[in-house]
Amino acid sequence: VYMSKSDFSKAVPLLKHFITLQETSEAYYQLGKCLATCWEHLEAVIQYTKAIEMNGINNPDNATIYIQRGDVYEAMNMADLAYQDYRKIRRNAPKFHEAYVVYANELDAGGNPTEANRVRIFISKLFSYFVQIFKS
Repeated sequence: VYMSKSDFSKAVPLLKHFITLQETSEAYYQLGKCLATCWEHLEAVIQYTKAIEMNGINNPDNATIYIQRGDVYEAMNMADLAYQDYRKIRRNAPKFHEAYVVYANELDAGGNPTEANRVRIFISKLFSYFVQIFKS
C-alpha cells in the first residue's frame, strides 16, 4: 500500500519484516528500490545484490535489478561499478528490451497510448545510454 502511494520510507520497515518471514528475490529487489528512492544508496546496493544472488548471478531475469543497482552506483559516483552492471545486462540478457516492446504494444492495444509512449521513451533512452557506455 505504501509503495503505491509513493511513501517509500514507510514501506521499508514493512519489507524488512516481510523478508524475515519469507526471503524472496522480489522482496529484496523492492526493498532496494524503496531504499534507493529514500537516498539510502549503500543499503539499496546491498539489497539489490541479495536479489541478484538469490536469482543466480548470470540469470537474464536480473537485467532490471542490474539497471537499478547500476543507477545507484552512479548516484554514489561509482561509475566503474555501474558500467560493470550495465555490461552484465548486455552479456546475460541481450534481448531483455523485447519485453518492454511487447508491453508497450499491449498498452496501446488496451487503450493506454500515453503509458505506451512512456515505455517507448524509456527504451529509447536506455539504448542511447548503452551506446555511450559501450563506446568507451
